[in-house]
Amino acid sequence: MNTILVPTDFSPVAEHAFDLALQVANKEGGQIVLLHIIEHPSSSSVHYMGVVDADPMESIFIKKMIEQAEAKMADWLAKAEGKGPEVKWKIKLGNPYIEITEQITETKCDIVIMGTEGTEGMTQELTGSNAERVIRKSHVPVVTMKSKCDVDKINKIAVASGFKDATPDFIKHLMQLQKSLNAELHFVRVNSPGDFQSTKYDKKLMGQFVSDYGFENCSTHIYNDFSEEDGIVSFAEEIDADMIAMETHGRTGIMHLLIGSIAEDVVNHAKRPVWTLNVKRESSVKES
Repeated sequence: MNTILVPTDFSPVAEHAFDLALQVANKEGGQIVLLHIIEHPSSSSVHYMGVVDADPMESIFIKKMIEQAEAKMADWLAKAEGKGPEVKWKIKLGNPYIEITEQITETKCDIVIMGTEGTEGMTQELTGSNAERVIRKSHVPVVTMKSKCDVDKINKIAVASGFKDATPDFIKHLMQLQKSLNAELHFVRVNSPGDFQSTKYDKKLMGQFVSDYGFENCSTHIYNDFSEEDGIVSFAEEIDADMIAMETHGRTGIMHLLIGSIAEDVVNHAKRPVWTLNVKRESSVKES
């Protein structure tokens, strides 16, 4: 693993993400890029340490925000000093989720680790969190988390899938994740009223899946619930999983509003870290 991107707003959940990134970098090697975005509606008119065609008071305010961010970055770097991995940092002006997705490409990172508070109710429906939007756009795995996590204690991963249409990219990254963590994989197929299949069919499907891809140190499960997202979260709680892993198809716009995203709902409601990989498909009935 070469580069880990860690977006930060200097909140406690972001600090948990940075701590996990330090652990992963020490375990796997590589560097960390800390990224802070100062939200600004028209960043095209603003430069890093100066303002073009902007109100003088706005210029002063932005410079003050940059100075505060630099001071906080210095504190975080001081805490990380002597812990092993190289840590670089960036401060950007603009829309947080747009800047994060651009930095995924610019830094050529292998994974994004970020904290999230999650969103609830109408706020979730109308806006969604920055973490949700990053998951929707990222072409590399994204780990979201709400609390402190010890990488050496991630021994059991609940893996949600449809199994019959899992992509090679998802399989490759999932195998890398399992190898890196030396973890057990608990594959689960959630049966819900809107997506029901017989137990006999599911057992055969999952057995073939495990056999075809040569997975080891794993087990298969069928779990019934009223919705797929609730089933995934409940199953992970029931087996006391240390992490949830799943793929998402990254729909945006009107299709996202109409169909929604199981992965993003899981990220919002799960208490444990969630590893997601956005795998685009030209055609699919429902995003997961």
